[in-house]
Amino acid sequence: MALKLYRSMWRFASYSELIRTAAASFITAVFHTVGITVLFGRMPISYYFIGAVVQFGFVISIRFAYRFMLLVRRERRSEEETKNVMIIGAGSAGQMILRDVNRAKQFSDRVVCIIDDNVNKWGRYIDGTPIVGGRESILENVEKYNISKIYIAVPSAPMEERREILNICKETECEL
Repeated sequence: MALKLYRSMWRFASYSELIRTAAASFITAVFHTVGITVLFGRMPISYYFIGAVVQFGFVISIRFAYRFMLLVRRERRSEEETKNVMIIGAGSAGQMILRDVNRAKQFSDRVVCIIDDNVNKWGRYIDGTPIVGGRESILENVEKYNISKIYIAVPSAPMEERREILNICKETECEL
């Protein structure tokens, strides 16, 4: 009751749910250890340890199975209805858009690449999505990844830079 495990929605299980479940499993393991020791006598330490690990594993697998099934089902969407998306901007705005697009149920969009002018970010990943280059590689990557939509997430860029990026994106005939 104090950890609110029975009030959480399994569909949105997250890191905090994992921590609360681990705490509940630890408390249960302590009570189990004390109870077994008092009622039946001392058991090998491995009995208590393996029991706690198995209990934690089962509880976590049941709690996160629903979320895992939703993720698997989402990944199996047909390729025809999925539109490939490119995000321009790998900052915090780009990351928020990436997460929103990946979580949106009403759209079947999938972010397949990110563009950013910061050379230090090239070749890295945000939530499994590669940062593939700068604005000069927009046209190349639109063809390479079969992009249908482009989201621009550079709120701090000067108007002149945004205009330049928009002009490059207009050449792609993608939805902006």
